[in-house]
Amino acid sequence: MQSIKTSGGKTVVFFDLETTGLETWRCDIIQLAAISGERTFNVYMMPKIAIDRGAAEVTGFSVRDGALLLQGTAVPTVTLPEALTSFLDFLQSLEQPVLLAAHGARCFDKPVLDRALLRCSLTRQFQQLGSRYLDTFLLNTRGDIIQLAAISGVQTFNVYIMPQSDINIHTSARTGFLVKGGKLIKNFGTVVSTIPLHEALTSFYDFLRSFNRPILLAAHKAQDFALPILKNALIRSYLTQQFHELGPSFLDIYLLSKALYPGLDSYEQEDLLYPFLGKPNNHHNALENVTALQSMYGVWNPNQESGKQDPLKDGIQVFTKTQKTWWCEIIQLAAISGERTFNVYMMPEIAIDRGAAEVTGFSVRDGALLLQGTAVPTVTLTEALTSFLDFLQSLEQPVLLAAHSARRFDKPVLDRALLRCSLTRQFQQLGSRYFDTFLLS
Repeated sequence: MQSIKTSGGKTVVFFDLETTGLETWRCDIIQLAAISGERTFNVYMMPKIAIDRGAAEVTGFSVRDGALLLQGTAVPTVTLPEALTSFLDFLQSLEQPVLLAAHGARCFDKPVLDRALLRCSLTRQFQQLGSRYLDTFLLNTRGDIIQLAAISGVQTFNVYIMPQSDINIHTSARTGFLVKGGKLIKNFGTVVSTIPLHEALTSFYDFLRSFNRPILLAAHKAQDFALPILKNALIRSYLTQQFHELGPSFLDIYLLSKALYPGLDSYEQEDLLYPFLGKPNNHHNALENVTALQSMYGVWNPNQESGKQDPLKDGIQVFTKTQKTWWCEIIQLAAISGERTFNVYMMPEIAIDRGAAEVTGFSVRDGALLLQGTAVPTVTLTEALTSFLDFLQSLEQPVLLAAHSARRFDKPVLDRALLRCSLTRQFQQLGSRYFDTFLLS
């Protein structure tokens, strides 16, 4: 298997750290592992501080009689400087530049690794490689919402939701949340009251509805994280239509900051707040985070008078109504595998946007679906998806569904359609996965 490349030509290196605990400012690295294509790296280090009980249970590491044990078996160790020097040599041996990817990298692996490099006087050597980090946590759009917070002027909204799935160690390190004894605990010690997801989203809808329209929902990394998470939660709670009626637009503060202030070293939220507001980001409180975002937006004052771009006038908005995957409808579903083909048309229940009509050639007239002015036969959405699943089932398993921009468009649209038709379980039983060919371009 060849190394994965980003669209910008960076070599992706997936890495992970096992540590003595979750405190990024004091924990020791026990294991450093990485992989890029067929190239692998793995070392163990004897920690200088005790391994927390929680970390020992999660990682399987322990120390006994001066030896480091993994699941009860002794493993060879090296010193921290030796481990990091070897890791830098491993990175240097790969095609440059390198992108270091880890789940929770931004809030855990990166600060822990950066601190270790500093302790060993290896920061400069690492910086000379020009490596950057990618937090794969931000690519996960299926996670449960634990806290939903919003602010507009002096009006605030804040609720906590008990997650349906376990909170992994990296997420706990990033958010400060954990579940213990059937209770949601924040900041690793304070029990908070929770409400069901449907109730939380309904309350959020009522909060948004209390404002004059149009509504602009702003979030840091809205495009890749906040909006997909919210969208999937709305689908699961059958509240998509209600939010559609609000007609909100979305603003990605991450993209706005890059447009307003090109050339900054970092556009991560924690790196933006200090230079503009003089205070750090609080990862463990969503309400404080959104309050800080509002304050920072006020400092930027992105309008024509200040000479900066106005996101409402100059196209900085990430999503327009014609691009919102969470309520558009499928008109055509086509697929090919070798000589096998599949193609069906569906009559949409909502109007086709003018832009989509111009691009696709579809229109509706006199109750008929037209393609380039010619009527085409249609089936119901349920019939189309059932036939598509039969088509996939007829192929040699497992199946990989490939589409251009699958992650951001085709996958969420298809997933929503399957959910509407109660066919999600049948699709999941196929074990099919998606592949985004845009990432190869």
